[in-house]
Amino acid sequence: MDLRAFVPKQTIEVVIKGLDQQPTDMVVTLAGPSHPATVALDRAQAESRYEAGTLGTRMPYAKAADEVIDELVARTLAWTNVDLDGHALECNPANVRMVYEDADYATFRGQVTRAISDSARFFSI
Repeated sequence: MDLRAFVPKQTIEVVIKGLDQQPTDMVVTLAGPSHPATVALDRAQAESRYEAGTLGTRMPYAKAADEVIDELVARTLAWTNVDLDGHALECNPANVRMVYEDADYATFRGQVTRAISDSARFFSI
């Protein structure tokens, strides 16, 4: 078997489903586990824990929740057809964070979280 079979995709596209579970026209492009955005985030979080002396220890829930949002923001590279109040919502870190932090958009965030957590999606099988 070729070692390249173990190399994940750099990005994937996730089609967001509506409340009726039917695909919408919203598409989110996510960074894979070896994408530079993901690697940089992993390093920054590890360095932060090391400097705080908390590497390898349990962290408070609020800190863990913040890190999940940080990961979603870092790994959301682009989106299309995402509107808010009838206007296209630009995909930039501030807007991405606003969407993922707002409980009103938990269904959207949940689909992105599940996609990132499903490591098989990042491999061509």
